[in-house]
Amino acid sequence: MALRPNRLRPGDTIGIISPSSGVAALCPRRLQRGIAELERLGFNVVVGKHAQKQNEYMAGTVEERLEDLHDMFANPRIHAIMTTIGGTCSHQLLEELDYTLIKHNPILTEEILNNTDVLRRNICDEKIESRSNWLWKYC
Repeated sequence: MALRPNRLRPGDTIGIISPSSGVAALCPRRLQRGIAELERLGFNVVVGKHAQKQNEYMAGTVEERLEDLHDMFANPRIHAIMTTIGGTCSHQLLEELDYTLIKHNPILTEEILNNTDVLRRNICDEKIESRSNWLWKYC
């Protein structure tokens, strides 16, 4: 049975990570505008400690990006996870995901692993849903 996270409400906390590209490091004002808008809507925001890093064209090493993702799932104050951008290298996180952590912490996510339908439907859904009972929320 798939787990459903609760709906977001004003006062809830949204975690922001960069599981792929290091664009947040290149466009810090854009990130700040996004954070300001979430706060204007009544949400609290926590930014992953590596979300604004840049390692070549990625946002930190695989280990750093995984640390941010796992930290968000482990934090009981986090109600949802959003990404600064999707895409290019998030598939590198798949093999090291802590599926047990994810399974026991159902929170809303915004396509953490990749923005491509091919990867999401053929790899991520099967692997994550079968290992964690995690229900994907598609927008």
